[in-house]
Amino acid sequence: SSSASPQVIADFTTLSVNAGCGSLVVEFQDLSTGAPDTWLWDFGNGNSSSLPNPTVIYANPGTYDITLISSNSISNDSKVSIGLVEVYDVPISKISTNSLLNGCFPLTVDFEDSSITNNSIVNWKWDFGDGGGSNLQNPIYEYSSDGNFTVSLIVTDMNGCQALSTRLSLIDVYKLPLADFS
Repeated sequence: SSSASPQVIADFTTLSVNAGCGSLVVEFQDLSTGAPDTWLWDFGNGNSSSLPNPTVIYANPGTYDITLISSNSISNDSKVSIGLVEVYDVPISKISTNSLLNGCFPLTVDFEDSSITNNSIVNWKWDFGDGGGSNLQNPIYEYSSDGNFTVSLIVTDMNGCQALSTRLSLIDVYKLPLADFS
């Protein structure tokens, strides 16, 4: 006589973080009971797998529903986890200015955050290249020494996603020439 297979109850978890910025690699682990021997995963991103413990790359921002159907010879069960995987858009950091970028010191420069984002930016970290910085969105900064300065801006959005932009040698400050009469 053959022994009856137990009733399958589908279940799963993720072994890695299931939310992140830009793209994400997610490891899934089957937790189904009832001795399943067949698995069919739908990852919500157009990909599927028949492995018990697949690893999936989510390359695009979005919210993804995960479905697992696990089965043995006499029964099957499915579990759906709505919005289990979330991949956030990454902002694009962009520096603009509303003033002259070169001149004698002291030179005051009006900086502007022109970052492109679908989510609110909650933190700004400006580096003005001369040791100075700011956490304001649109800082006004005075250069008090001469030199050629690279400016960078790191923005962080509400999901913790960060982006850096750097403008090399953006600011050129020079000493006032001394008048020389003879």
